[in-house]
Parts: sequence; C-alpha cells; structure tokens
Amino acid sequence: YNSSRIVAGPTTTLMEDTLNGQIFGPGAYMLWNDTVYAEAALYFPLSHNFDQAVGLPLHDRYIAPIPFWHLAFEHEFNHHEQYVQFGTFGARADRQPRGDTTTGMRDRITDIGVEANYQLMEDLHNMVSAHATYIHEDQNLQASHALGNATNMSNNLDTFSADVTYTIDDTWVPSVQYFRTSGSDDTLLYGAGFTNNRPNSQGFTMDLAYVPFGKPNSSVLWGNARLAVQYTAYTEFNGTSRNASDNNILFINFVAALAPLVSLTSE
Repeated sequence: YNSSRIVAGPTTTLMEDTLNGQIFGPGAYMLWNDTVYAEAALYFPLSHNFDQAVGLPLHDRYIAPIPFWHLAFEHEFNHHEQYVQFGTFGARADRQPRGDTTTGMRDRITDIGVEANYQLMEDLHNMVSAHATYIHEDQNLQASHALGNATNMSNNLDTFSADVTYTIDDTWVPSVQYFRTSGSDDTLLYGAGFTNNRPNSQGFTMDLAYVPFGKPNSSVLWGNARLAVQYTAYTEFNGTSRNASDNNILFINFVAALAPLVSLTSE
C-alpha cells in the first residue's frame, strides 16, 4: 500500500518505512529444500551530510549498524496452485532523536514480528492472496527522556495489519486491508496531536489498481504501468475515535517502468 509524505499517518515501528533512504548494507539469504527460508543483513546508517545532499529532511540519526533477520517456513501444494508461508523477523537499532548528541545517550529500538501469507492461483491470470503481519516494538528511550521528548524511559508499540488481494485477468487488482496500532501512554511523546497520550489508531484501506500492459498477451510487452486509487478510512486516529474520519485519505498514484524486449516463446 502507498502512503503520502504530505499527510501524517499513524505512528509506525522501525520496520515500517522509518528507515527508507537512511541505510545501506550487505545481506545473505538461503532456501533449503524449498521449505525453509533464512535471511540476515547488517545495515549501516548514511551520514547526515549525505542525507542533506540528496534532500532528505531532518530525522532521527541512527548511529550503529542495524542487524536484521528473517526466518520463514513455506510450502507449495496442489501442483503449485497454492502457497502458504509463516515466518518471523526482527531488527534492532540505536538512534539519537533528531540527531541531537548533547546528552551522549541513545534510544534503542527492538522490533520482533510474525507474518503469515497465503496465495491461490485459480489459473494463469487470476489469483487470490492474503497477508497478515504483527510487529511488537520495545523502545528504550534514554536519550528522548533526557531531552524531555518522552515521559517514560521505556515504551512499547504494537502494529497489526491483514489484507486480501484479488488479481483479475492480470489487469484489475482490488484489495482491502485492516490495520491497527497501539502503544504505551506517554504524555510527552504523544502530546500535541494525540488524544489520551496514546498512538492508538485503526481503520481500513481499500485499493483498486489497473495494469494495462506488460502481460504475455499485451501489445506493449515492454511497458509496465500501474494506476492505483487508494482510500484509507480511520475508525480511530491518534488515540480517539471522535472525528477520526477527518483524517481519511484519498491517494492516487501512477508508476511506469520500461522492460527490455524478451521473447516469451521457445522452440
């Protein structure tokens, strides 16, 4: 699902988009017997000078390598018509709030998540898929507390999302998602813009995508384009259900990518 950088959304965990454009690093993965998938990576924060050079806004500064791991069990059955997967993943990061080094302290953020995925191929052009993810985040907020940005020395944040997607004739892709965020009560961290000093939010996202080209029978094989209309409806936003719908968002996006011409037939 897409999100807007202009309109503020619910509080997110470390694993949910907060590191985009801020890290790089090597990783390795393996798949054993088409059943066990394992992955490990070590990411390094980019410097603030680099961030400023490419136009990224001021954000929390990550100051140490960030380890990431992912372990999953997967299985295909009914002649590859169905696929199931269950997994767990996690990451840990040390950061200085807004890059402030005056305290000499750091916040430590630890995420642990679980996931489940299912896919049903009705035929070569129609598919149903379902996904669910739960992430628990422990926040050791020594630096934020010392700077007066957090009341508590430690907090937690929990997020859950589940969605169902149906691909129709490789062209139309309707999807619906339920999401929920909950967390600790913190007067300073969740002060302005929040109710009851909590980050609690929940709602639904409905998305309809149109993919006109790039399919095997398309006259424009090299043109991969996707037009999507997405609407997010909140039943609770930043700690209250009152007027939560004032934060509903309509998002329209278009993505295009060119692919080299490759023959899809063999002799």
